[in-house]
Amino acid sequence: MIPRGFVVLDLVSVTPELFIVLLLAAFCAGCIDSVVGGGGMIQLPALLMAPGFSPVAALSTNKVASSMGTLTSASTYIRSLKIPWKILLPVAFVAFCASAAGAYCATILPAHIFRPAIVVVLAAILVFSVLQPRIPRGQSRALTTSSFLVRGFALGLILGGYDGILGAGTGAMMLVALQVAMGYDMLHATAAAKVLNTATNLGALLYFIPLGSIHWLLGIAMGCANMAGSWVGARTAIHLGERFIRRVLVIVMTLMLLRLSAQILGWV
Repeated sequence: MIPRGFVVLDLVSVTPELFIVLLLAAFCAGCIDSVVGGGGMIQLPALLMAPGFSPVAALSTNKVASSMGTLTSASTYIRSLKIPWKILLPVAFVAFCASAAGAYCATILPAHIFRPAIVVVLAAILVFSVLQPRIPRGQSRALTTSSFLVRGFALGLILGGYDGILGAGTGAMMLVALQVAMGYDMLHATAAAKVLNTATNLGALLYFIPLGSIHWLLGIAMGCANMAGSWVGARTAIHLGERFIRRVLVIVMTLMLLRLSAQILGWV
């Protein structure tokens, strides 16, 4: 007997070809997400191809796979880089709570009303990523004052809530926000963003579980593929450094802007 809140997708209705496509999408999403974020723009549309998936089911199942992936990439970065836990853990808790609240809002608000705002934000991120002078690795400012903690709470509240509602580009937004507000260099901002993104994914997932909308078999299978992609992406980012991360960020932001703009104009 399956407990309340746990839905198992009849995998017979998913063809072998579609299953392979979903796993490949999850792997690619994990690679991109572990570097700059934005993997949901690949994984979520792929899930909507599965038969019988409502938007809420796709969003909640996506959170299963994304949570597994971000946990993998975060742990990879943690083993290789120094993380300021005294600052990051309280911010992660705020982001966790805000994401759960945002997930509730996602069930009562139409997503299309947020798309124009997302385009503006992503355009700003793209411009910043192209024009910003490169910050040398290891030159992050120390986060030891209360003012930085307040900035972190604001970041966690805003982006955590946004991730629960929509989530498109959350990782990239966190990456840039951590550089601007916290003074992190690109590599350390990427690592911190993965920790915060793990918290926001788990917060939204915690809200979705009792709704009974998660297809666990497919979500876990895609999660394993996402974990593999996240490990590959994180190791690549650590090895190749800031220049690689910046290039991937510009490419992903450009593609996301084009896709969202096309949706607003009704082209897709």
